[in-house]
Amino acid sequence: MSDTNGHAFKAALVKAATFKGEVCDTCDLLKLSVDKFLIGDSDAARSLGRPGLALARSNFRNAAPRLQLNSGRGPMSLGSVSEIQERAKICSLCRLVHEAIGRYNTMSDVEGLACFMEWEVDGRQSRRKPGGTTAGEDDGRVRYSNLSRRIRFWWTQGDGKKPDDRKRQEAYILFVPPRGQALPNADANLMRPGMQELWFLARDFDTEKSNQALVKSWLDLCETHHGKACKGHNDTDRFAALLRQTSFGVIDVVRMQLCQLPIHSNGPARYVALSYVWGHVGNTSHCTIRENVMQRIQPGGVEARVCPRTIQEAIQLTRDLGERYIWIDSLCIVQNSESSWRLNAANMDLVYGNAYLTICAADGEDCRVGLAALDPQEADTPLKAEYEKDLRLLVSRPSESVIRDSVWNQRAWTFQERILSRRCLVFAGKRFYFQCRSSNMSQDIYPDGSGTGWSSDWKNSPLRTLGELETRPIWFYMTCVYLYTGRHLTFAKDILAAFDGVARLMERHMHGTRLLHGLPPSHFDFALLWEPLSCQKRRGLETDGGQGRAATEFPSWSWSGWMDEADQRKGAPVKYRQETLEGCLIDVNEWLLEHTWIKWFIRNANGDLRPIWTKDSIPKAPGVSTRWHGYTAMGPEPRSPSTLHGFGRDRERGAYETESESPSRRYTSMSTLSIKTYRPDTDDYGRETRSSVKGLRSDSFCGTIPDNPFGVNSVGFETLSQYSDQTVLQFWTWRAQFYVLRNNEATEEASPGEGLVRCDVADENGDWCGHIVLNGNWINDWRQERKWHFIAISDARSFSKDECRNWSHYIPKDLEDVEWDLFFVLLIDWNSEKLVWERVGLGKVFQAAFDWSGQWSEILLG
Repeated sequence: MSDTNGHAFKAALVKAATFKGEVCDTCDLLKLSVDKFLIGDSDAARSLGRPGLALARSNFRNAAPRLQLNSGRGPMSLGSVSEIQERAKICSLCRLVHEAIGRYNTMSDVEGLACFMEWEVDGRQSRRKPGGTTAGEDDGRVRYSNLSRRIRFWWTQGDGKKPDDRKRQEAYILFVPPRGQALPNADANLMRPGMQELWFLARDFDTEKSNQALVKSWLDLCETHHGKACKGHNDTDRFAALLRQTSFGVIDVVRMQLCQLPIHSNGPARYVALSYVWGHVGNTSHCTIRENVMQRIQPGGVEARVCPRTIQEAIQLTRDLGERYIWIDSLCIVQNSESSWRLNAANMDLVYGNAYLTICAADGEDCRVGLAALDPQEADTPLKAEYEKDLRLLVSRPSESVIRDSVWNQRAWTFQERILSRRCLVFAGKRFYFQCRSSNMSQDIYPDGSGTGWSSDWKNSPLRTLGELETRPIWFYMTCVYLYTGRHLTFAKDILAAFDGVARLMERHMHGTRLLHGLPPSHFDFALLWEPLSCQKRRGLETDGGQGRAATEFPSWSWSGWMDEADQRKGAPVKYRQETLEGCLIDVNEWLLEHTWIKWFIRNANGDLRPIWTKDSIPKAPGVSTRWHGYTAMGPEPRSPSTLHGFGRDRERGAYETESESPSRRYTSMSTLSIKTYRPDTDDYGRETRSSVKGLRSDSFCGTIPDNPFGVNSVGFETLSQYSDQTVLQFWTWRAQFYVLRNNEATEEASPGEGLVRCDVADENGDWCGHIVLNGNWINDWRQERKWHFIAISDARSFSKDECRNWSHYIPKDLEDVEWDLFFVLLIDWNSEKLVWERVGLGKVFQAAFDWSGQWSEILLG
């Protein structure tokens, strides 16, 4: 919001009168009552320990009728902000909404914003339901009892109907318990008799009160009730090795000196970690460097007064919480020592993953701002309204909405610092929030007594995703890539370094193989299917010492090889779109075994060609659900006899199905039934060799590159090497040429992202045969009459409605009958300097189109 609009907007609020208990005709449709916020009748309220609230219900004169739909009716339009402002003169609810938009809106053209509102179920108490035949047997499933509702309202520049509308902001209206209630000052007291009635309701907190007791109660709840989920990463051997290193140290906040972390008889001492934004702070005298490190290991050697405010207050908070040690990068890493930086940066998963608590300073733009919520003069006071004496309302923003708007959350390095942590105390929006791997708690809302319930605030927390790592690591990987890409880096070359801690954690659950420039070898065919969300350009070379030598290079086939087109310090946001991957996610392991065929090789640091995968020496990932497994050494499920003999699907396929040359493959449905057994006719990935590639070259090569011009030297498989690989993939697959035409019929609703355009792919006869998304600026630079090279990389199940808006019967099937008749393809362009192909975009093309012009080709993809 501009300053001019903002001042006028807030001035109008001051003039608006407040009329207690009155609502406009629009807000009256919400039928506000205590009953609408609490789930269950008065008897149920008493059984849940809510007698005080049951009384409030009976006292409320407009109690809602018993039979009605209390949630799920869809959004209700409140009109424009201008209309809400006018109604705010007589409606206390409109005034509350208007004031919230005035405080929290960051979009321009405020008067033209549209606002919407709806009821939704929120607080849930977790419980386990016995199952099976034996009394008391627990089937392991977590059930929830719904306890409360709240009003969600949002304002947007769009129509408010698209769930993925990026130009929207939101907040919630919650019920505040009656003032007569005995309110606890620490959430650990919520398990006491009579306190259950407060669970998931609004907390009418006072910024003048000390927050220390509240934070400590959250830590106690987590330690007492959350068990294994909030423990460390169980990599105790590596952490023990880190503690033995003389490069790792912490700050003793009592003696104010750098020291090694003490190891007691029951294990290492607890320590806190700090995650914050350095910002463009000119004075770095507080940093530890070679010239002062020996002084700082002496008692009193670390002077808090020379540190920025954020660091000073983090040290003091550590003391207030009764902790003695804290890790802060600018103080604990010797900043002008390459080895100190390298050794510490390589262990970020251990540093943050083993910290007792991570303080996340997300207020402001740099480390001079401090932890604003700790200062009563700076802390954000809640917005409240009183409808009746027993119905008070409070506005609460979802914690992730607050955190998402922060500069801290837009930085690449802070992503892994947060997601690797067991517990985070996040200071953002002049409030503070507690997040762990089991729960999400805030100043605004009372949690359930154990902190194990479920609230809407919990659903978008990155820490929640860590629970999926052990059972479905590729899903965790997809989520991390989406959350990480698009963030800002001071040095563009750090795109993988800032992801390394998360990568190391994932590698332990993905067969122990290191990520290849950001992509997991265990699911490599799948990992290639990322798509940009906005215009991007290739990440340039980082030079070393001004000598022109390439110090860091990134491949086009990985998301790490791209950056934002307009800002080279910002990564290119990418995503694994579910609509694109339809059919692949049903059973990722089956898709990898049944619908891929390429044997991937990569140039190692010496320029030798090595396979990225082998069935030998690959440990099974423990705990991973079968459907989320990567490649295996087991053969796929045998198909029915008709399929094995080559006539399993349609007999009408025609000329595009030739057994010796066609890349097409015949499939029955993915549910073909058989016992999984080892089949001798399988490759190192555990895949049965498909008939279309039998007898064709797939693992012998002759293509050379300028850096290694004297032939191709093949070596064996390597797991976790201390050397990084080069960026060149080498493999065999089908290659063909097609035309690409901009699709001018694509609607704005079907836009794949800002600056991106949907394009049609046409064969040599001009017939539509596929779809691809490309950078609009890139398309404008070439003529449509040119043919482009495409390579087939795996099977795709079908087109989405946005990918295929008109069906032309390119193959003799109806659109709804298409299943695994497509290829995922890469449009590639030749780099004449490096003598390799480079990725331009991902699309889908009929397998039949490759039958006419496809050639089995050796590809060098850089």
